[in-house]
Amino acid sequence: MSEATTLRITETDKAIFRLAIPALGALAAEPLVSLVDTAFVGRLGAASLAALGIDAAILGFAFFVFT
Repeated sequence: MSEATTLRITETDKAIFRLAIPALGALAAEPLVSLVDTAFVGRLGAASLAALGIDAAILGFAFFVFT
């Protein structure tokens, strides 16, 4: 049980990593978009902010489906 295992990074691992970076960026962008939208629309009033809540749910679902 004292055998040491070495971690080998293959070309396949590198290709997966290159694909994963943009996907992580897209996943990080959706909450930031919602945050900025809330900051701007929050100045317009309660009704506008309530409408944005519905829109944020739809946008979140779209990001979930297409990402």
